Amino acid sequence: MGQFVHHVIAMDPDDKPVLRYHIDADNSEARSEEGTIIRSSEYDYVSLFALNPLDGQLQVVKLLDRERVETVRLGIRVEDLAASKEKQTSSGISYVYWTMHHCDTGCGRKNSPI
Repeated sequence: MGQFVHHVIAMDPDDKPVLRYHIDADNSEARSEEGTIIRSSEYDYVSLFALNPLDGQLQVVKLLDRERVETVRLGIRVEDLAASKEKQTSSGISYVYWTMHHCDTGCGRKNSPI
């Protein structure tokens, strides 16, 4: 837990942009090993992550149950709070894949950190 996963970077050509990063739960999706879509009401995969709103650092903040989820597509939204006219936002997708790590001590797959 607390492991850095990704660094989201947004660029804004304005003179002094004030960018804020957010996870867009409505544009996120998780899938099992078999490729089945996991509903967020069945397993709150979005809460496994924290996205620093100031610098875009994405971290794992909870243990994952890899028996339930293998991949997560996180919707990411960035907004320029210093936009002079109208609201300026942009969206993107970050994919997170869990892999098995070799373990000589007989550790299992359930609740494995990335």
